[in-house]
Amino acid sequence: HKKSSIALGRQLLNTPFVNLQDGRMRPTGVEGIWLLSDQIKKTHLQAGLLYAISPRGTTKWFDVGRSIGVFPVGVNENGNKSGYKEHVESNGILLLGIEHQIHKNIQIKFWEMLVKNVMNTQLLQADMVSGKESNQFFTGLQVVTQQAVNDGGNADPTKAYIKKGATSLSFGARAGFKNKRINTSVNYNRITSNGRYLMPREWGRDPFFTFMPRERNEGVGGLHAVVMKLDYKIPKQRINLAITGGYFDMPDVVDFRLNKYGLPSYTQLNLDIRYQFEGMMKGLDAQILWVHKGKVGDTYQNKRFEINKVKMCNFNAVLNYHF
Repeated sequence: HKKSSIALGRQLLNTPFVNLQDGRMRPTGVEGIWLLSDQIKKTHLQAGLLYAISPRGTTKWFDVGRSIGVFPVGVNENGNKSGYKEHVESNGILLLGIEHQIHKNIQIKFWEMLVKNVMNTQLLQADMVSGKESNQFFTGLQVVTQQAVNDGGNADPTKAYIKKGATSLSFGARAGFKNKRINTSVNYNRITSNGRYLMPREWGRDPFFTFMPRERNEGVGGLHAVVMKLDYKIPKQRINLAITGGYFDMPDVVDFRLNKYGLPSYTQLNLDIRYQFEGMMKGLDAQILWVHKGKVGDTYQNKRFEINKVKMCNFNAVLNYHF
């Protein structure tokens, strides 16, 4: 049935740029006006204005500008600590999303996000499936472009979130196979050396096909990433097992123009096990996430490029209750 709806107030949101964070006890919350419409045949429209954000992992609410910089800010292109925390001047985010089924097996989606007075980001993605629903092959292509707006958040360059006149370009592809039990894919992403791809980490995960939990490729340019994913479901036991491995070829840690957080090239392996309870405990699920990150790039014997970044393991045990 064709329908439209509008929401006003605080809610969780799932878009390519501002989204709830999977595996977090406290996902990102937003406040604003949100419109959904299915009035056009085979087309799903979303649009909204956001004017307050409660970043993932926090309980406080901030206006849009102040929400940028709650997490570590990295360095600017000169290698000095970024100074944009509590200095970004923006009172809203405008979002527009269009998803259109151009063929029964092909969907196109376009998203536009304008962070007022800071930056503008566009995403174009095509997804195709073939075969029967019981055994499907799928492919995807994605392009993300970004441009600074006005002074990038502050007339003082040392306090701006993005450098005035800056641009970035990312493109990726994926191919895989899925059925009721297995979902496996090979994924690739490239962020060119035009400039850093920037998106506040406070707002959620990267939109790239190569995203892996517990790391970001935000703040980076000159990146090549290759990721293998395997999800396996055991329905009778209500268990979901996911194994993900990736190689990330990063710019040099001292190339501050393209490496905001001083992260060297690395490998990453994730093991994610989830169990869904039934009966009186229905709605509760348990998750174990184990992450290993290995060092590949040169860190020049400087521990600040390694500690909490590479040569490490991270273990998470999480209980979530879904109302």
